[in-house]
Amino acid sequence: MHLSILIPSFTLSLLFLAMIQDIKTNRISNLFSLIGIMGTLMILILTEPWEIIRLHLLSFLILFVITLIGYRARVIGGGDAKILSFVALTVPFFDLLTLCLCITISGGIQALISIIYGKIKGLPKTIGIPYGVAVFVGTLGFWMINFLG
Repeated sequence: MHLSILIPSFTLSLLFLAMIQDIKTNRISNLFSLIGIMGTLMILILTEPWEIIRLHLLSFLILFVITLIGYRARVIGGGDAKILSFVALTVPFFDLLTLCLCITISGGIQALISIIYGKIKGLPKTIGIPYGVAVFVGTLGFWMINFLG
């Protein structure tokens, strides 16, 4: 296996499982974040120089602080905050904005589909949309852009 696909394949595999759990239970286990962070750190330590690892840690730190603020303000769930921090660790700082944009666009599309579906079916306002779907789809989109671009 080529080293350049280790982090994306590891990340997407974990995110897929977290997404399934989020859809079924509206929760994301801390285990996904813990395994993701530990596994990503192992991959980075074994494959990247310290200068690159620092850029990944900076991404993690920035998104961790942002999602912690969002969690404390009750605009994002705890599982979502932790899984987003894990995903941020998988990219260097200069790719963080693109990753966040991909996930945000996915979340917006997911919310729009949910609203339209709710109106068609005559359902009450949708709350608690499982954001694990947007995180998985947005991260998949990010890695596709990275490898195709």
